[in-house]
Order: sequence, then structure tokens, then C-alpha cells
Amino acid sequence: MGRRGTAMGIKQLVRIVRETGHFVQAQRRGWLHDWRNGTLPVGSELAGKRVGVAVDGGRARTREYAPQGRKTKSGRRKFQTPWREPKLLIIYVLDARGRSDPSFPPFIDGTMEGPDALMELLAMHLHRLGASQAKEGVFLGDGADWIWARVPWVMEKVGLRKPSWQSAVDFYHVIEHVSAALEAVYGNDSDTKQRQRGRLKKMLKRGEVEEVLCYLRKLSVQAIIVGDQIAYIERRKQILRYDYLLRHRLPIGSGAVESAIRRVINQRLVNTGR
Repeated sequence: MGRRGTAMGIKQLVRIVRETGHFVQAQRRGWLHDWRNGTLPVGSELAGKRVGVAVDGGRARTREYAPQGRKTKSGRRKFQTPWREPKLLIIYVLDARGRSDPSFPPFIDGTMEGPDALMELLAMHLHRLGASQAKEGVFLGDGADWIWARVPWVMEKVGLRKPSWQSAVDFYHVIEHVSAALEAVYGNDSDTKQRQRGRLKKMLKRGEVEEVLCYLRKLSVQAIIVGDQIAYIERRKQILRYDYLLRHRLPIGSGAVESAIRRVINQRLVNTGR
């Protein structure tokens, strides 16, 4: 079978990638400039659609030249490799079942400039894509405080209103905390752990957050670590409306952005030899 595509050398490929990157970054800088000046027009790509928005952060080492560092035996300067925390966002359209609509390619962007910069990027992209005209949508993410402290600002800036737009902590992150509480109390009693875990999962999906907390508070008498899991859920109980999301066929998990973290960061930035 013959090869398809265009044959090119590595230097050509690197040049194309760099030029494309420079173009995309210049376009984004232009969008941000217009957004900050209030002149960025509202788009219509998301008008009438159901939208999923998710954000998350990763970790990667960066390679920085150290001109004052020690030289190697060959006379070269060593590089410093500090840890950085790239943060990503993904905006995608949902079908009638609450799954990603393949006819609308998801939009992914990110930054290493911190949570404020990411949320400004998110607000700008939602504005230019016309999220304020969407039928409904949901913000998803893990339980990190940097996310949920800034989502209300994004909603206000873009003009997103409840109940059309909801926010929810990733369901499976919450279940991890529930499982940690059960593990602390029941230890090696796997049957009881599995039975109670299944029961509490169903309760959360029915919106019975207070009932789940009541059950965990009784467990806290037996294990101090359960108190940490209770505090985690209590601080976020206003954004655990899984019953509403399931009724409206909206996602309750942030798997879309976690997949983006894997593909964009882990497979590209956190890569052997990079």
C-alpha cells in the first residue's frame, strides 16, 4: 500500500509548526486585546446549543537555560527544569444524551500564566463563541478552589444565567472522597464498603447530599479522617446538583478536560526526552 501525504524533512515540519503556533498566538492576543477593550464581537457558534465547559490543571517540567550554571564535562551549560502548572479549558457541544457532539469539534486552549489568566481566556472564548445565546450549559471540574472561586466571575462577564447554566464538581472526584471515608471505617470489609458506596452513589445522583453528609457524620465518630471528607463535600454542596443535571441530560463528569490534559500535556509536554 502506497504512502499518503507529503514527504518533508524535520526542519520543514518544525518550521511549519512554529509558524502556525506564532499565527495562533497572535490571533489569540488580538482577541484578548479586543475583549479587554470591549470591542470583541459576540459570535453565534454556540447559539441554541447545549454546551459543556470544563477546566483542569496539570504538571510539567519546563526546560530553562541557566547561563550562570555549572558546565558539563563537554563545556555546555546545564538546563534548569522547574515544575510548572499548565491549565487547560475545553468548550464542547452536547448532544441530546449529554455526550460530546462529534459534529462540533471541541475547542481547547491553555496557559501557564495561572488561574486568573485561564479564566480570562475562558470568558473571552465563551463570549466570542456566543455562549450567552446557548440553550443551556454546565461548568465542570474537580474540587479545586481556584476553579469554583472564579466561575461566577466568568458567568457574569459573559452574561450566563441560572438555571440555564449550572456548575458541578466532577461526580467521580466526589465519590473518591466518599470511598476514602468508607475505607477509613470499614477497612478490609470489602462487601460493606461496596454496598455502602453503591448506596451513597445513588443518593448523590438523587440530590440527597444532606442525607449523605448525615451518614458520613455518624462514621466520623469512628475515624477522624472522615471529617476531612465531610468538609470537602460541605464546602461544595451547592455545586453537587447531580439530580438536576441527570434530569436535563447534562454531564456530571469532567472526563473531557481530563482527556485533554492527557493528550495535550502528558503526551506532549511530559514526554521522555522533551
